[in-house]
Amino acid sequence: MKFQPQLKRIVSWLEKAERIGNRLPDPITIFLILTGCVAIASALFAGVSAEVVQRDGTVATKVVSSLFTFEGIRWALLSAVDNFIGFAPLGPVLVIMIGIGVAERTGLIATGLRILVGKAPSSLLPAAVVFPGVLSSMAADAGYVVLTPLGALLFAGFGRHPIAGLAAAYAGVSGGFSANLLITGLDPLLAGITGQAAQIIDATYTVNAASNYYFMVASTILVTVIGTWVTIKIVEPMLGKWTPPENMDLANQSDEIPPEENRAFWISFSSGAILLLLFFTLAFPGAPLHDDIGPDQPGVDALGSFFSAIEILITFVFIVPGILFGVLTKRVRNDKDVAKLAADSMVSMGVCSSSSASRPSAGRRPMPSWEATKLKYAVPGCAGGMLIIHCFR
Repeated sequence: MKFQPQLKRIVSWLEKAERIGNRLPDPITIFLILTGCVAIASALFAGVSAEVVQRDGTVATKVVSSLFTFEGIRWALLSAVDNFIGFAPLGPVLVIMIGIGVAERTGLIATGLRILVGKAPSSLLPAAVVFPGVLSSMAADAGYVVLTPLGALLFAGFGRHPIAGLAAAYAGVSGGFSANLLITGLDPLLAGITGQAAQIIDATYTVNAASNYYFMVASTILVTVIGTWVTIKIVEPMLGKWTPPENMDLANQSDEIPPEENRAFWISFSSGAILLLLFFTLAFPGAPLHDDIGPDQPGVDALGSFFSAIEILITFVFIVPGILFGVLTKRVRNDKDVAKLAADSMVSMGVCSSSSASRPSAGRRPMPSWEATKLKYAVPGCAGGMLIIHCFR
């Protein structure tokens, strides 16, 4: 094949990247190292000043303060617990992951992905594999576990190369991570970090979990279109025509959903849709989450309370259908099963919770005279990190 030399180079590069990645320490260790680096940087740049333009147009002078001074050590020790408690994204992320985690562990999300993919005609097959892959980011690793083998199986069932189906599903899951048509557990995390950073300039500024929604929807469409085009125009021609092995029986390898599970999904999905519509009514004038605004205020300000409650609303939209699906499929038999599913969801967030404790500052001001080096970061999905350092006071 004319692609063989290029494929060898790509595989070699990927193997090197894998070896380097496997040598990296645990994320918690990485953040502890970064914390030490920030402390050292604060000592190296102590006394350096800069003028910062505030939101109201005024100019404030910020000066770097060392964490290795008497006041710096005192501040770091006294603010350690407040640092953990005050990490803005931690509470919303843990709350919303309870709902998503229960829906995932009862099998509701995985079943929905299988139904969405399984009903696609051959002409729309690549898009039908990539699109659910993008949406699967709401359920952590469900896309990798469910969609990649399912994509390969579906492509093989239509006489197309299964590697192309596996690659299309993987591209949707990985390339579309954080893009979605729904608010996911990642959104309150990013909103909390952005809000804390913005409050350094304007203490009254708030960022809600739906602030990126338009971008997320546009990204979902974009990734689906590009992933489909690459699959059809590049990946499948590169792989060539696929001939199934003679001993391969595709009829016995179908991923057909049992009728009772299919019925349980649609009942649960309908309950979630009804719940979502009911929650939208809370934002209507006169409803509990509709704010009174002045004549000079923009109309969107009336939705402030609704957006502030978005995390708990999304939690109910996932947890109620999730529990109902578990009851109908007999995976949930009593309240103890629900409690265990919720606890398992919190266990999966343990690394994120531990990592948030290693920040030198929560971005707040525990001592009025002390605004030393501030380190803020997040671990989206516990898979990566973002470091924002503020070294001025």
